[in-house]
Amino acid sequence: MQEISLQNFEDDIFNIKEYIKHINLVNKIEIRNRDSETEPLKEFCEHTHSFGKYKKIFEYKAIVISLYGILETYINCWIQEHVESLPILVKNYAEL
Repeated sequence: MQEISLQNFEDDIFNIKEYIKHINLVNKIEIRNRDSETEPLKEFCEHTHSFGKYKKIFEYKAIVISLYGILETYINCWIQEHVESLPILVKNYAEL
């Protein structure tokens, strides 16, 4: 496994973690400001609350699909890297 592909994998996983943090922050803003008198916050909370269940389902699906895509991409990459390195690692077929 090349160092760059491992670093890219870790970066992609980090980005998903950051997205999950973002979701949690948005949810906290909505919960803490439900009784706000400020019009933009009030509008935001009403909008977010109005489709809460569907929003959570969509976010869950987005995270699962993203994780699947990352795993599929990097597993294919790592298998290809391994197969390409076999002739270097094993000079003779009988030594497999």
